[in-house]
Amino acid sequence: MNEHPSIVAQRIAEQLLDGVRPDVFRALAMAAIREWRQGSTKNIAFSVYPEFARGLIQQLAAKKETAVNANQVTEPFLFGQTEPWLQPLIDFFAWFVRAGLAIPLYGVNENMGGYAQRYRLTSAGVRVFDAEEDNALLPGFVQRVVKRCKGLPEEVAVHLADAQTCLEHGLGRPAVVLAGLAYEAAEDAAIDHLGSKVSIKKGAKAGERIAEVKKAIPAIFAGTGPKEVDRRSRALAAWAFADRLRERRNDGSHPRAFPDFADLGEVHELLLSAGRNLPGLWSVRV
Repeated sequence: MNEHPSIVAQRIAEQLLDGVRPDVFRALAMAAIREWRQGSTKNIAFSVYPEFARGLIQQLAAKKETAVNANQVTEPFLFGQTEPWLQPLIDFFAWFVRAGLAIPLYGVNENMGGYAQRYRLTSAGVRVFDAEEDNALLPGFVQRVVKRCKGLPEEVAVHLADAQTCLEHGLGRPAVVLAGLAYEAAEDAAIDHLGSKVSIKKGAKAGERIAEVKKAIPAIFAGTGPKEVDRRSRALAAWAFADRLRERRNDGSHPRAFPDFADLGEVHELLLSAGRNLPGLWSVRV
């Protein structure tokens, strides 16, 4: 006796989700939304079924290296959201909204059981999915940064991960403070490694320490070839950014005026720049 197509579709969907870690599911879901955005002539809202479901199934099938007709497996995402096996989907959308990337849109389709049928991207969501480079809210962001900085102290990654979590919750001030703390730990380790290559007085403040490293960079990368010139430029830019981040961290952690951290766009950019520049900062350990 042949099974009903809806039963077959659910079984395939369950198999695709089985054993997928939450962080992997989030990465695949974000990839599905990115593909939708890039191929949708810049539409601002997407439906859970069938648009998102189709893209997610394609990502899951590719991950598990299995052939699936995505169009035939989307239906469970319409009827199955109350089922335990679709909990990863519910958890993802809870994070997606909490991170400020979209808002849920509710319709009158009773089949959805009260669950959101569509999601509309916010300004932050548009920035994330239209960006051609990495983003601080994308899964694995911190790991990708750390991978490019061999020997980086573990506490740097811990503070960056905490900053990313704060950003996901829309907490701009602590995100910047923690990113600054991560950079200070990296700076201290780099300076300790440089030893006599930099002339830093005992008790020097953070800004003075950064300034001394910037003075030493031309000698550290003294070559005239294209590779050395590029490394010198990247290092100088990275330590200049470190000074900017230090200032914003001070704004957020010292009891003076009341600096504004409500612009999450700025916070996004600071964390993205932190990831972009950290390899250059760390490169002085040659």
